[in-house]
Parts: sequence; C-alpha cells; structure tokens
Amino acid sequence: FFTTENLIWLLIVLLVIGLVSSYFFIKWRFPSFLGITIKSILKSILIQLLQCICIVLLLSSISETDDYFKYVIAFLLSSVLSIFSFSGIGIREMILFQASTLLVFDSVKAVTIGLLFSILTAFVSLFGIYFHFNNTKIKSSKKLNAVCNK
Repeated sequence: FFTTENLIWLLIVLLVIGLVSSYFFIKWRFPSFLGITIKSILKSILIQLLQCICIVLLLSSISETDDYFKYVIAFLLSSVLSIFSFSGIGIREMILFQASTLLVFDSVKAVTIGLLFSILTAFVSLFGIYFHFNNTKIKSSKKLNAVCNK
C-alpha cells in the first residue's frame, strides 16, 4: 500500500480536504480572521516547500538519489512531531528511523538528514543574535512591504 504513487494521491486528497474544510470552518466560525488565515496558510505552504527543497538538497549531498519522496514525507511528519522536544532533536530522528522501516528506505541516511537539518537550522538561527543584541533595524524594500502587507 505504501508505494510512492499511493502516497502522492493520498497526500493530495488529504491536503485538499484539509484546506477546504479549514477554509469553510474559519469562514463559518471566525469570519474576521479569514483574510489573515489565507495569508498565513500560503506562507506556511511556502515554508514547507522550502523545507522539502532543503531535504532534497541534503539527500543529494549524501549521494542518495533513489526515492526522495519517501524521505520528504517522513521528514514532514517528523517536523510536525518535533514541536514536542527542544529544537526537534531526538523526536525527529526517532520518527525518521521508524518511518524508514515502514516506508522501506535507508534508516542511516534518514537519521543523518534529520541531524543535518537540525544543525543547519541552529547555525542559521545564530545570525539572529546579532540583530537581537544590537537592536539593529532590518531594512526592507517597498516591494517587500507591498507583498507582505497585501
């Protein structure tokens, strides 16, 4: 059952059902939040796509070229569950390890990309220390403000 084609269709169906049902629920119960909710959903989809690209690039860097889709699905599942631990370390790797037996892919590479992603995220986050302690305002362009404030 867990073939790549079945997983793709299952995820597409679940994504459409989830988005449509959440849209109507928010429209019904919280109509004043509808505009900001749509912006938030679009931004979160963009972030998830960028994370998927990051995982594909990490897999390419460790010479895994077989089946990116299974790794990406397992990573996205582990990202959801990583909120239950500090920085996602431990939970993400455990989920990737368990998913590797279920979806039949290399568990060592799965745990490696989980650790590499955590290390990269922590390293990139360190650059925020400069802005935090120096109270430096980040300059933004008019185009960026126009896009973000639509």
